[in-house]
Amino acid sequence: MLRSDALAPRFARAWRGVGAQATPPGLLDRLLAAWNEPGRHYHAVSHLLDGLSRLDGLRVSLKRPNEVEIAWWFHDAIQV
Repeated sequence: MLRSDALAPRFARAWRGVGAQATPPGLLDRLLAAWNEPGRHYHAVSHLLDGLSRLDGLRVSLKRPNEVEIAWWFHDAIQV
C-alpha cells in the first residue's frame, strides 16, 4: 500500500491551493485506503499516480490547477 507520507506534501499544497484550511486529520489516509481497496482494477492507486504525473505536465496550461488536482484525488475514491 502506498504510504500517505510520500504524497502528503503534494496533497496539502493542492488542498491549500483551493483555499481550504488545514487538511482534515486522516483524510489523505482515507483517500489512499479507498484507492487501495481490493478488487479495484482500473481505478487503483496506479491510476491515481499516473494522473498526478500527467497533471504535472499540464499544470502550467491550467487556469485552476489545484482544483483539477483535488478533483483528481477524489474522483472515484469512494468507500462503502
